[in-house]
Amino acid sequence: MESNPRPGNQKQKRKLQRIKYRVGKRISGRPEKPAGDITYPGIIGKFTGRIALIFIVVLLVITLFVGGTGLGIVAGYINTTEEIPNSLFKIKEQTSHMYDKDGTLIATLTGASNINREVVNYHEVSDTYIDEAFIAIEDRSFETNTGIDPKRIISAVISTLINLGESSHGGSTITQQTVKMITGDNEVSLQRKIQEWYRAVQLTNKLSKADIMHTYLNNVPMGNSYVGIESAAKAYFGKHASELNLPECALLAGIPKSPASFNVRTELGRKNALKRQRSVLQAMLEEDMITVQQFEDALNYELVFSHESLAQSTHSVNTYFEEHVMQEVTQDLMDQYGYTYNVANAMVMNGGLQIYTSLDPTIQEPLDRYFSDIDYFQADPSLFINTPEIPQGGMVVFDNRTGLLVAMQGGYGKKEANMVFNRATDSINSPASAIKPLGVYGPAIEEDIVTGATIIRDEEVYLDFQNPGVPWPDNWYTDEFLGDMSVRYAVKISNNIPSVKTL
Repeated sequence: MESNPRPGNQKQKRKLQRIKYRVGKRISGRPEKPAGDITYPGIIGKFTGRIALIFIVVLLVITLFVGGTGLGIVAGYINTTEEIPNSLFKIKEQTSHMYDKDGTLIATLTGASNINREVVNYHEVSDTYIDEAFIAIEDRSFETNTGIDPKRIISAVISTLINLGESSHGGSTITQQTVKMITGDNEVSLQRKIQEWYRAVQLTNKLSKADIMHTYLNNVPMGNSYVGIESAAKAYFGKHASELNLPECALLAGIPKSPASFNVRTELGRKNALKRQRSVLQAMLEEDMITVQQFEDALNYELVFSHESLAQSTHSVNTYFEEHVMQEVTQDLMDQYGYTYNVANAMVMNGGLQIYTSLDPTIQEPLDRYFSDIDYFQADPSLFINTPEIPQGGMVVFDNRTGLLVAMQGGYGKKEANMVFNRATDSINSPASAIKPLGVYGPAIEEDIVTGATIIRDEEVYLDFQNPGVPWPDNWYTDEFLGDMSVRYAVKISNNIPSVKTL
């Protein structure tokens, strides 16, 4: 990436000032909020929150600048600060993906926490502008500060007092935000804030700036269920984070300030996000991270957003096939590695697994269509209006060349919830006489043992190997035997003895 030396002549300076003025007019104002979000309880709650924040800020100023007792309180808070456990730096919750036989994504699993995150190494995105964009808008002194920025903190305090509880910018550095994200400490209190500062300084001494940025980029909230820049890049732009260009990086860097206000999935949120993007670009220009030409080109670049729906990327109701695979993989992890059910299930749901299945979409699609068509289940739907249960069914389809499961349906109609009764795998019922053509005559014909015209005698036989002295089987319709009959006729009347003889 190029760095642009500061303009050395008056002409360039004037041009830069004009650009900043034009952009400032275009990005002025706070993000708009949907009308439905503005409620009297919300206004009262926000006012109360601001009063509390002002109180904390005033207390903070008094504590920091009044000696003696104030310094003792600060020292006490620092002495009671617990170190961040090393386990928190390991990103455990990652999105698992499931693919069909062709490698096409069919399911994104985010677990109960609904965290859609894919870890990306910092070195994979260091050649993009994503780190510069975050540094410019969130923490311009990131490369040189000790984890906190006293000037920025004081500026934020003054801004908060002037604006009655709402600062024009935050006082938190990227390192402080990282501490908050990995610890989950969000309590609004003076003690928590001082301990956050101390932890940020400790973290800077413990990790390199690259490691801190790596942790930050993989934990930063990016709106909807997306956490980290990789899942956000794939969701919003349909590409990996390593493929992002300057305007895309600037837009993503603007989202964490208020993921709800800058939600690009909504019309209002996208409008706000584009305003915020221009602020990020201006900050990058002011820090000489980009040239004037790059700045203007990025402003004029038309972003192309991915039209992938949320339902496709993270659907809340899994199919019968997907749930069956999840259960199978969970059991395999328990059997092969000795994991408990909870550990194995957590790995499947949000352990970052890549699960490849034998699902054949060309077979699954018509199966889904047939199981959604009432005509295949009810000749006269009016007969079932007052019945407790409508006709149902389940089906599994195997590839007889490989023995692999290629399609499944567990019930008629739209699947409304997860882990419901699956008639394809959970229904332990006798197949009854349907097993005769499927399990006996079909394979016998395939192996050239019988044809439809083959004659088999219906007679008393003793084919129960465990009870050789007892006649078995008998026929359901009569105690008599009908003698010679064709396989075709035996199937027609569902005769048991020719079927067992053939088997």
